[in-house]
Amino acid sequence: MTHPAPSKEEEYRPPPALTPTQHGHRTSQASLLERTDSFVHRHVGPSPDEVQAMLQTVNVDSLDALIDQTIPPQIRSNQPLALPG
Repeated sequence: MTHPAPSKEEEYRPPPALTPTQHGHRTSQASLLERTDSFVHRHVGPSPDEVQAMLQTVNVDSLDALIDQTIPPQIRSNQPLALPG
């Protein structure tokens, strides 16, 4: 049994690319590429106040203490990194 080819009106056309958001609404993928903040803000890193707030949130006194609690000693190196420069 053969099926006739669809007419131009019946051809499948995919809907515009939509992506769910955290609020259950849909947005176009193109809008996901729009800038929402500045390059500097995203790449400079946290300020000292932001680091302290983070440390307080996770209940540790320093970044070293955080690393001690999160990175198992058997996979840590005691040698300094050999970085160029």
